[in-house]
Amino acid sequence: MNIKYLSIISSTYISLINCAVHFERIYGVADEDLGKYQKTPDNLFHCLDGNGVIPYSSLNDDYCDCADGSDEPGTPACPNSKFYCENHGSKGNFIPSSRVNDGVCDYELCCDGSDEYNGIIICPDRCEEMARIEEREKTKKILNYVMSFQKYQKMLVNSLANITLDSTTFLEKKAMHLAENEKLDKLKDKIKHLEEIEKESKDFYKSLFRELRSEYRVTRARLIESVKDIMKLKNYKNMDQVEIDNILNNYDEIYLKEIVPEGTEIKEYENENELIKEEEEEENRLVQEKRDIYNSIRSELTTLRVERNDLDRTVRGYKREAEELEKKLNMDSGKNDIFYSIYGETFTLNTTDYIYTFIWGKEIKQKQRKGGNLTLLG
Repeated sequence: MNIKYLSIISSTYISLINCAVHFERIYGVADEDLGKYQKTPDNLFHCLDGNGVIPYSSLNDDYCDCADGSDEPGTPACPNSKFYCENHGSKGNFIPSSRVNDGVCDYELCCDGSDEYNGIIICPDRCEEMARIEEREKTKKILNYVMSFQKYQKMLVNSLANITLDSTTFLEKKAMHLAENEKLDKLKDKIKHLEEIEKESKDFYKSLFRELRSEYRVTRARLIESVKDIMKLKNYKNMDQVEIDNILNNYDEIYLKEIVPEGTEIKEYENENELIKEEEEEENRLVQEKRDIYNSIRSELTTLRVERNDLDRTVRGYKREAEELEKKLNMDSGKNDIFYSIYGETFTLNTTDYIYTFIWGKEIKQKQRKGGNLTLLG
């Protein structure tokens, strides 16, 4: 059975007993205590602590006879005594006896004004008025409870919805991060492979260029000498046989094949410069061809590196968002995650010296009201 109902039944039962035995009313004594204040057959009163007996006429005589102050429930004579205000129409209350007849209407506890009965001050009975005020306050409190519960229910629903959404988003971001990261790894491998080719090509072409350049210089010098000799032989009429033999002796079969490989079409040149020019053009063509291949690789690498950087930013973005969501989902948001719905909301507290700004789930800042720097507390 409800304790409140037991209390009501008990109080009613005691009141009925008091009425049935016709206990004498004692000022400042609650109904349930009247049985303790009835006089003995010889007109005596036993102090409630059992340590004294006084004449019954000494009750409420404004003189403290009992050590426990129980003989003065209706006067301020005993500092440790209590006065009971009946407060008809409202709830009865005890007040310290020192506040009886002190010239102050203690309406917060004694709404019937019974604590001021000596006539020094008149305290009209305000119990009905206080009861109405109390009823309004009680109704207001109940409404606040209802509104608070409704807000609690709303926050609970919003928290559940946000958790569901964030959990789904977290899984999506995590999957996207893994997929994009896999693409990034493949792209990095491709770039690494091309960079190795680029380096090998660069080193190869540098070495080849140096060899060709050296070979070209040697060949060019030999060709120049050969062309000069040819030009001399064309004018053999002005030369004696000894000079002709000396020139021809410099050209054996092996040397001629080095200068003019087998199957090479022999062209007539007016002078050595024409031959040199043609050789230089062929050399430049070959070098340019190699350079074009190298530049093609470099161009592709540039494009792939831009793509890699963009993809890397995307991957890091997905990772950061997934980590933030994971942290949010794992934080303590109260019982049933009730405070999850206010994550990121800002609250402000003003004190005498400081202004506190609290962003739920993120940070707390403090700033002096009279200026000063903003301090991050956590």
